[in-house]
Amino acid sequence: IKNLNINCKLAPEGQKILIGKGIIETLSGVHLMDIQFPLFERFQKIIKRIFDIFLSFVLILLTIPFHLYFFLFGLLRKQIIWSNNNQNISIYYYKSTNKLFQNMPLLFMILHGSISFVGSQLIDYRRKNPELMIKPGITGLSCLKSGVVEQNTLRNIDQYYAMHYSLILDIDIIFKSILRF
Repeated sequence: IKNLNINCKLAPEGQKILIGKGIIETLSGVHLMDIQFPLFERFQKIIKRIFDIFLSFVLILLTIPFHLYFFLFGLLRKQIIWSNNNQNISIYYYKSTNKLFQNMPLLFMILHGSISFVGSQLIDYRRKNPELMIKPGITGLSCLKSGVVEQNTLRNIDQYYAMHYSLILDIDIIFKSILRF
């Protein structure tokens, strides 16, 4: 039904539902939801990916000397995190006391497509599976909150992000994150 212009309606059961922009209809006492998530629309995914590729490529070019230094001296450490679709991915950090330098290898992960600039929180694989619905990112709405975010709160923040996604929102989150440094 992907390319047949057919709408699907959902009849939810229980408390674990995902609410997006849409409408709720009642048909013979059954509640049907028509849900829209801008983040999951194909056009929005392409725009987000182009933005990630362009910005990460430019930043990698600007920071080549730093990358060469850390690579040549083997100052890398590996961490395994949760990704969406209940998968684990390996990310790398530089061994440095400066957080900006530590996170530079993440630019390669963004260029590769494993993570994004703006997304869900980076969560270590040893913690309980958070069942992320969006790709993890260097920053995001959950990162702008102070302290550790609980799993239910993280899910609500990710839902809000998915419902209100726009390139302008991503740029706003990036600038607010930079100002927090």
